[in-house]
Amino acid sequence: VDLAYKTAEKEGEVYMLGHIVHNENVVKELEKAGTKVINDLDKVPNGKPILFRAHGTVPKVWDEAEEKGTNIIDATCPLVTEIHEEARKLSAENRRIIIIGDHGHDEVNG
Repeated sequence: VDLAYKTAEKEGEVYMLGHIVHNENVVKELEKAGTKVINDLDKVPNGKPILFRAHGTVPKVWDEAEEKGTNIIDATCPLVTEIHEEARKLSAENRRIIIIGDHGHDEVNG
């Protein structure tokens, strides 16, 4: 949340694919500060940053943002990054990876 505030203050606005938190009051304050919640990477204006949230972002979206030259602000939790790295390593070893969670939920997708 602090990174979203700081980025909005520095850049004038920052875009996020979905809400960074599930707290309605915090979401409203972030919007006042200049954060913009979008549902499509194409809605990020050229030169504006996108903040990838703490639970991570699917590789396809990350790759698409990099290809477009979008300024990516990575707010991925270090523990999530560690889990992603471990999953990639196990996948490379042809190990089966089972993810338990709500299908389609942002945290599971990330």
